[in-house]
This record gives sequence, C-alpha cells and structure tokens, in this order.
Amino acid sequence: MGRPEDGKAVHTRYSAPERGHRVDQKGREAVDLSDELRGAAWRKATKSASNQGDCLEVAPLSGGRVGLRDTEAPERAPFVVSASVWDAFIDGAKKGEFDF
Repeated sequence: MGRPEDGKAVHTRYSAPERGHRVDQKGREAVDLSDELRGAAWRKATKSASNQGDCLEVAPLSGGRVGLRDTEAPERAPFVVSASVWDAFIDGAKKGEFDF
C-alpha cells in the first residue's frame, strides 16, 4: 500500500502470476515483498549498543521503500513505508520534531 501526494491510501494490484513472476497494473515485474524482506540488509543505530541492542532496525527496499522492525521482535512482520513517508520522517527527526 502506498500513499500518493493527496495522502489517500493506494493498494497496488497485481495480475495473476505468469511463469513464476508477477506484474503490476503497469506491466512492471513485481518483487515479492516477503522475499525481499527476508533478504533485506537490516541495520540499526550504533547507539543501540548502549541499551543492549533494543531499538528499531531499518532496511532499504525496492522502489525507495523502507522496512522497519523492532529488534526485540524480529519474528513480527516489519512495517513498510514509501520513500516519501520515510523522507518526511527523517526530515522531521533532523529538525527535532519527535524529541520527547
């Protein structure tokens, strides 16, 4: 699911698999998200070492998306956001908008 500029949720629909792969509505080959998440290069902040490694991990995904998961529960499904959502979050974090 993605969000266009107007902020409304959009679901990507796929056609039926053909010869072991899927394509989206525009005919582009689709990457299976669960396979992509299993092989993702997860990373966490170096500061997490000071709190026994309890933190969030992030991984870059296809299409500019970003996966997020909790190191305390890596067996749970990660949360995936679009590139624009991630960029807005990072911008806000750098500006201190989420400081408690």
